[in-house]
Amino acid sequence: MAPLMQALGLRYQYADGTEALRGVDVHLSPRENLFIFGPNGSGKTSLLLRLCGLLEGPGDILLDGTPVSPKAPGTLRRRVGVVFQDADDQLFMPTVMEDVTYGLLNLGKTTDEAIRLAEQALRLVNALELREKAPYHLSGGEKRRVALAGVLAMKPEILILDEPTTSLDPPGQRELLRILAGLDQAKIITTHDTHFAQALGGRALFLEHGLVAGEGTVRDIVRQFSWEVGPAFARDGQSDN
Repeated sequence: MAPLMQALGLRYQYADGTEALRGVDVHLSPRENLFIFGPNGSGKTSLLLRLCGLLEGPGDILLDGTPVSPKAPGTLRRRVGVVFQDADDQLFMPTVMEDVTYGLLNLGKTTDEAIRLAEQALRLVNALELREKAPYHLSGGEKRRVALAGVLAMKPEILILDEPTTSLDPPGQRELLRILAGLDQAKIITTHDTHFAQALGGRALFLEHGLVAGEGTVRDIVRQFSWEVGPAFARDGQSDN
């Protein structure tokens, strides 16, 4: 069976000549959690942007074994949902409900259908009670959940999350962990927080200088690269600190 997503030989070079990606291969199975580790500047965010079609460059991306044409980036954007590191980059409407329904209405959904799908997504992230609030009145954790709801409302098959625990306090991180663990979508997650990754579970890649330097379970990669960063999650859901 072909992977849900496969990327072969992805490359990307910025205008200043920096080679962010130098031939990266990635595969993702249905419902799999794939974590991308690596130091700052290793190419993690560039890889995410290539995988969702927001950056273009040499290399091939396949969905269900079928190549995605560079001339049809909308194919990726319909099936891949992205939650950026800064939720403020995604929240721009006067109310939460208007934000979560925005993409649905642009797809041609009726107002009633858009509201129904938005309420479903907000329930998934435990944020329905926020629907009439202004995004700028929300806490960091609430903004992160609402941004995720806006993506989930579009029914993507693959979720891409860039440093999702950034600026979240321990309760916010535990709530995000609970939400992500309950989602059916395959997920690609960049993070420095190996404790969060081990709590969610899955496979990991380690990027260095735009290349895959290692691949294995989260625990294997942590041991291989001595890459242990972030607040620990105990089994009872309490912080180890």
